[in-house]
Amino acid sequence: MSVTMRSSTRKLPPTQFEPGKNQKYIVEGVHGLERHGKGKQSKLWVLVKWEGGKEMNWVEHSRLDCDDLIAEYVAMQYLLYLQENKSSKTGMKNVSNEDDWAGDETNPFEFGAEYGFDRCLSVARIIGATEVEGRGAFFLVKWNTPDERILLDVVSRDEANKQIPQNVIKFYQERIQWNRMVFSDSEDE
Repeated sequence: MSVTMRSSTRKLPPTQFEPGKNQKYIVEGVHGLERHGKGKQSKLWVLVKWEGGKEMNWVEHSRLDCDDLIAEYVAMQYLLYLQENKSSKTGMKNVSNEDDWAGDETNPFEFGAEYGFDRCLSVARIIGATEVEGRGAFFLVKWNTPDERILLDVVSRDEANKQIPQNVIKFYQERIQWNRMVFSDSEDE
C-alpha cells in the first residue's frame, strides 16, 4: 500500500484546517507521509483521504488532528517491512515502497536493525496509538534526534510501558475525558 506524490503535484486543501475547528473536514484515512526541510524547519506532511470524498490531499501534520490514524499507518508500514524481511537472513532487505524512497530525504521511515528503543534516542513524545489485530497495541513515538529531523517509530505498548512509563502516563492524561458527577448529601433529592 504505497501512494507517493511529490511536492510538484501536491494539492493543498481548500481551507485552513485547524484541529477541532473545521468539523466539516474529517480525515478518513492516512495514505502517505513525507518529511520536508532540515533540522528545526523539518515538517511532516500527511497524505489524507477525507471522509465522504474521493480525492486525497497533502496536509501539514500540524494542521491535522488524526495522530491515531498516522500511528495506524506507520504500524502497518512497519509490519509490512517485518513481514517482507522475515525470510531475509540479515533482516535488512528493503521493502518495495522503501525502494521508492532510496536516497530521499522526505522518507519519514528509517526501518532497520536500529529501530524503536534500539536507536538509543530520547523520546520527544508519544503522538498516537493504534491496535493491530493479532499483533496488539502500538504507540507512535517521536524521537529527539541530534539533527532535529522528524523521526517516527511504532513501539509495542508493553515495551513502552517498561521503557517510558512517564510518557505513556502523560499520553493518556492528555486524552482522558472526565465526566463530573454531582452527589448530594441531602436526603430530599
